[in-house]
Amino acid sequence: MQIRRGSRLNCINSIAMGWPIGLIIDGEKGNTVDVAKAGNIKLQNIWFADMDVTGSDANKIYDDVLYDARNNVVLDATRQSYSSEFFLSQAGNKLSTAGEMLLGGTLLPGVKQGFMPLAGSPLLGAASFAGAGSGFDQVGFIGAFGTENWLDGWTNFDPNNADY
Repeated sequence: MQIRRGSRLNCINSIAMGWPIGLIIDGEKGNTVDVAKAGNIKLQNIWFADMDVTGSDANKIYDDVLYDARNNVVLDATRQSYSSEFFLSQAGNKLSTAGEMLLGGTLLPGVKQGFMPLAGSPLLGAASFAGAGSGFDQVGFIGAFGTENWLDGWTNFDPNNADY
């Protein structure tokens, strides 16, 4: 997730996996870091899995260190990035480490390829809508899928063999 230029993003009950960087609160242009510090960005109940680093403070900086993107300088190489600290301070956010990964194409504990959580997955009962406001279908699962595959019947993941 790269948040830029004064965004006031709210993202809840989501999964992101397999990227080099989990979160970039980009301070190169605009006031996004100040907006986050003021509490105007909410990232809650998000699971990051199989990320190289949790956060970075600038685009194309692949180190999780405290960095000043506006002036292109490392502020403190012994500290995590502001982006990591922000992510970990938000309610319900979790990191899935390599030790938790399962074999056989599984990217998160209890998630199989095809994006459906397996029975007993911690994702199935982990949703929280506390402070989310109105307008949400309140489900029990994190991510796009619970136990029903709403893709069936209208999507196709085989463009090489499908007749369009």
